[in-house]
Amino acid sequence: MQDQPYPTYRDQLLTCKECGIQWVWTVTEQRRLAEAGKPLAPPEYCPACQRLTPSPGHQRGIVKWYSTQKGYGFITLPSGDEIFFHRTGLDPESPPPNEGDLVEFRIEKTHRGPQATSVTVLERAKDLPPKLLHLKHAQHAPGDTP
Repeated sequence: MQDQPYPTYRDQLLTCKECGIQWVWTVTEQRRLAEAGKPLAPPEYCPACQRLTPSPGHQRGIVKWYSTQKGYGFITLPSGDEIFFHRTGLDPESPPPNEGDLVEFRIEKTHRGPQATSVTVLERAKDLPPKLLHLKHAQHAPGDTP
């Protein structure tokens, strides 16, 4: 019986397909994938862009603000556009969103325009990398089309 070769791991410098930054795919991350039985393929996206990749049929964004008193708020999308959400569109299993939280949601067309529904908090602002926090202040340059 032949022994299975022991996998060799090494830190790798990768470039994100989405934003173009370089980051290190560490030995620890590679081992974690191998131990979970997942394919050991280098990710195409940096950790921050991976966090912005939504599940099918959903969008992700950063809460610009939410008022529990008024019962509504706005989410900033990665494009810089904003979308309205109402307290009735919050996932009842999710905690109420705070400014800067990463959320996932569906977009529903209403008579007043698009609205975020099924809003679920994925990560609190304090746990997000700085790269994602800039989204809540994203603005389009004059003449840009959202």
